[in-house]
Amino acid sequence: MKKLLVFNHKTYLDYENIKEYIDIVKDKIRTDMEVVICPNVAFIPFFRGKYDFKLGSGNVSSIPITGEVNGSILKSLGVSYVLIGHSDRKKYLSEKETINSKVKECLKYNIKPIICVGETLEERGLKKTQDVIIKQIREALRGVDVNQDIIFAYEPVWAVGSGMTPPIEGIKEVVNMIKNSIYRAHNVNIRVLYGGSINENNITKLNNISEIDGYIIGKASTSYDKTLKIMELID
Repeated sequence: MKKLLVFNHKTYLDYENIKEYIDIVKDKIRTDMEVVICPNVAFIPFFRGKYDFKLGSGNVSSIPITGEVNGSILKSLGVSYVLIGHSDRKKYLSEKETINSKVKECLKYNIKPIICVGETLEERGLKKTQDVIIKQIREALRGVDVNQDIIFAYEPVWAVGSGMTPPIEGIKEVVNMIKNSIYRAHNVNIRVLYGGSINENNITKLNNISEIDGYIIGKASTSYDKTLKIMELID
């Protein structure tokens, strides 16, 4: 299966940057991997087109309230993937209780959810990483048909935006744990990505972890130079 590479723009790019970014990147997308660009929700229509990358969103809501975007809207815009429970939303918005409903909202519209799981620095220090992540997995998959195309991403909360990444062996151990726990519970093999301070300087080291099925790249992905460099360095 192709590696999945997700570029998460968060709120870094603005209207003035978008056209240049698309013009430079669109003809250089590697077709031997699945490349997903998650623009800020406001800019998703600008990225829609006959390009070699797929469209993603950094959020979805199952509740019809002002300022939110639901699965129906995202589907109509051509969105194929949604990041759910990203560590920064957990950290700053305390987003935990809505993750399960967001997974179901994606699957209702045949959108692939990328469910982010990971521990805080305090939980890591207390050696609770495995317990915390297994609990997050169970809550995310409650009442969900796991035979659908569901993806998980290991995103240590403490690593995102910090410039720090866990040791290679630590990432490998957690990725295997996620895969094994889901297989034991549901008899399904799922893809697991890694996200957390990935850039053009450490992607080669991370690429040595064969268990990883892809990556989520945040701030580095908002530079077209770094976007192209990261794609170039992945085996």
